[in-house]
Amino acid sequence: MIKKINYKIIINILGFYVCWWLSVYGAIQGEYFLGPKSLFFYIIIHFVFVVDNKIEYLYILICTLLAFLLDSILLNLNIIGYEGILSKKYNIAPLWVVSLWVSYALSIFHSFKILQKNYNSAKLLGFFSGPFIYFSFSQMGIIHFSFPPLFVLTLISILWIFMIPLYVYIADKLIDEYA
Repeated sequence: MIKKINYKIIINILGFYVCWWLSVYGAIQGEYFLGPKSLFFYIIIHFVFVVDNKIEYLYILICTLLAFLLDSILLNLNIIGYEGILSKKYNIAPLWVVSLWVSYALSIFHSFKILQKNYNSAKLLGFFSGPFIYFSFSQMGIIHFSFPPLFVLTLISILWIFMIPLYVYIADKLIDEYA
């Protein structure tokens, strides 16, 4: 028996990857608003075609603020430098980086639903994916480390061990509270 295709999940996965890679590509090309622009259009599509629960609006706002704060702190502590207009001019996290976090947050209720109430898997995802992503970005030249890479990547791993489960925890609490 063939399962019915869940178009919401397909839209969610495609939206996540398109926004992710356009954000990265835009940063590489010096087109720092390409990712945020694509995210803006994807958010509209997401909230029209994918959202099952109105608490996602609050969730996305919370996650956006957390992402902005985390990467702005890393920038202001001179741990990581980011390519981007906002990071150079105002010393805050560039929108292309925040777009990556928001893209991920948009997937928690859908294509990453498997992580809900599964904090050990979320920790594992953070432990491995955080340093891998930041190292990849440093190799692409869109971020740079102000300290030895091993120190920065260890710090990123520790931060992501908390951030990914925190995103999941916030989603779980909102679901429990408002669903």
